[in-house]
Amino acid sequence: MNLNKKHWVGMSDDELSAFNIEVFNFYKNKGFPYFSTTKSFRDNEFKKLNNYDFKRTINTNNKVITQTMHGLSLAWSYMPHSWSVRCNNQKTPLEAFNDDEMFMKVVQKRLRFGDNISANGIRKMLKIFRCSIS
Repeated sequence: MNLNKKHWVGMSDDELSAFNIEVFNFYKNKGFPYFSTTKSFRDNEFKKLNNYDFKRTINTNNKVITQTMHGLSLAWSYMPHSWSVRCNNQKTPLEAFNDDEMFMKVVQKRLRFGDNISANGIRKMLKIFRCSIS
């Protein structure tokens, strides 16, 4: 699923509620949105990393080095266990995904604050959605 905010921005409350359930069910049926671990995915991500002109990240006029997200998908594809790592007394992203009530709230927040619905967007919201363990 890869939808832009334009898809749901004009929906009524009832339509948005139904769409929230649709997104929830899509990801529950598909499973946790891990980064792909296939060779073709990794080869493609490595190619993008290798082809990126990193000179663009250095601005010699004001001596600023900017960041780029190139290579992150490749790196995270080797660490699917990272989604199970606990931070303090917070639930992990995987625990939030597996808790239906909590994941429904994650999807609601993504629809409220995000600009798209995609695996990346869901992962992002799962990382920042926090709930203390009882």
